[in-house]
Amino acid sequence: MTTTAAVNNYTIAQARLGTRVYGGNPPSSDPAAGLREVAGAVFTLLERDEEFWLAGHTPAPAPIYGHHVGDFPDSSALDIPGLRDYFRTGFTNFSSLWKELLEKEEFSVLEAIFSGEAASLPGRCWVRIVYGYAARFHHTPRQKYQLLTTLAPIYAIRLASLAGELGDHGNPAEHERVLARHAALFAEEKPYLIDLWTKEN
Repeated sequence: MTTTAAVNNYTIAQARLGTRVYGGNPPSSDPAAGLREVAGAVFTLLERDEEFWLAGHTPAPAPIYGHHVGDFPDSSALDIPGLRDYFRTGFTNFSSLWKELLEKEEFSVLEAIFSGEAASLPGRCWVRIVYGYAARFHHTPRQKYQLLTTLAPIYAIRLASLAGELGDHGNPAEHERVLARHAALFAEEKPYLIDLWTKEN
C-alpha cells in the first residue's frame, strides 16, 4: 500500500498505533515463512515499479502523528540461541549458494559468524545482502520464491544482531533512532542495487 501510494504521488504519513500484538507465533519462530511473504512482496513491487525507483527519486521523511503508546516489544522475548542455531544450519545447507550469490566481503562476514570469529551481522552488510537477493530475484525467470528460503537464515542472524543493538533500551525514541539509522543505510546503498539490477544476467 505504501509503495503504491509513493509511486502515485499520494501524501504519506505515519501513525503511532502502539505495539503490534501477534495472534499466533512471533515472526522469529519461523523466519522462513514470514520472510518469503514479506520479501517476496517487496521484490515483486521492485519489479513492477522499477521505472519509478530507477529514476532516482530522493527519499524524504514522512510526518509522524500521535504519541507513543506503551513500550516497544521486549527483545529479550526473542529466542536468540534458536535464531543463531537457525543461521548455523542455514550456513551448512546454503553456504555454497551464498558464496556464489553474494559479494566476497558479505560472504566473509557470514563465514566469520559461523566460525565464531564474529558475533553479529552489521546493518550495512545486511542491506547489501538484501539488495543482492533482490537483484537475483529479478534476474531469476522461474521459481523465484524458492530463492527466498535461502535468505531466511541470514535474516535470523540479522534479527538476533538487531536485538543486541537495541539492547535493554526502554526508550522508544532511542529505538526509533536506531531503526532510522538502518533505514538510511538502504538509501545510501541504493546505487549498489541499481548496479546489480541493471546488469545483464
